[in-house]
Order: sequence, then C-alpha cells, then structure tokens
Amino acid sequence: MSSNTNSLTSKGIDAINIPVPFQSLMIRNPTLIALTKNDIVERLQAELCFTKSQSIQVTECLIEVIKASLESGDDVLVSGFGKFCVKEKMGRRGRNPATGEDMTLEPRRVVTFKYSGSLRKRVIGGVYFAQSERRLCCLNILKKDNVMSS
Repeated sequence: MSSNTNSLTSKGIDAINIPVPFQSLMIRNPTLIALTKNDIVERLQAELCFTKSQSIQVTECLIEVIKASLESGDDVLVSGFGKFCVKEKMGRRGRNPATGEDMTLEPRRVVTFKYSGSLRKRVIGGVYFAQSERRLCCLNILKKDNVMSS
C-alpha cells in the first residue's frame, strides 16, 4: 500500500487505496440523520487543514454558485455525482386535501436531481449490477439458442 493511502479495515470498512485526506468522508456516522452544512465545514477543516472561517467561506461560496445557477434556470452537473435540473411545471387543476375544494395550481419551477452512474454504483452497490448482468446473460443465452426472434 502506498504512503498516501490507508486501509479502513481497522474501522470495520473494507476499502483500500483511498487517498488519506478523504477517508473520513467514507465513514458513516450512525447518529447522523442528514449531512448538514456544518458537517461539511467540519470535514473540510479536519481533512484539508483549512481554518474554520476558510471552511465556512468555501462551503458558502460553493452553495451560492449552485443556487445562482439554478435560479437562472441553468442545470448544475457535478461529474461523478449527478445533475441538478430545473424543470418547468405547468399549471393544473388540483384539490385542497383539507377541504376537498377544487383549485388551480399555478405554473412553477422545481429542481430535480439525477444521480450519476458512478454514484449509483457506490450507493446501490452490486445489487443493481448483478441484476443487470443476469438479464444480459439470459438475453445472450436466448439469442444463442435462437429462442428470441429478431
């Protein structure tokens, strides 16, 4: 193992060849409900040796750049993570669930997120890909046996 990597097996995680500054990002805190801005600041401070004020400034700047892009209607693509997209929703008829009264919902813009293939691999792991490979294997067998028609 190289000098800039460290194994996480001592922490119960099977991971190798992860650069040392980013290893704590791989460790999931079981008491953490959601990753907060403060968590990001603390990790930047710990892993990249930024001061707390530098970490806050970097985090705030990044979030403001993303907000400004989405506000102007631009999509935000983070390679290896995913894409934030701004979608236009048309006005439509709806119903007030409390009163049952019919109403018209105004057109609006919403932000959606599509995760990247590499993030999907990390989150879903082998389950999704094992199923996909199994389907492909079955299709190849059927093609070889001429069971499938063109």
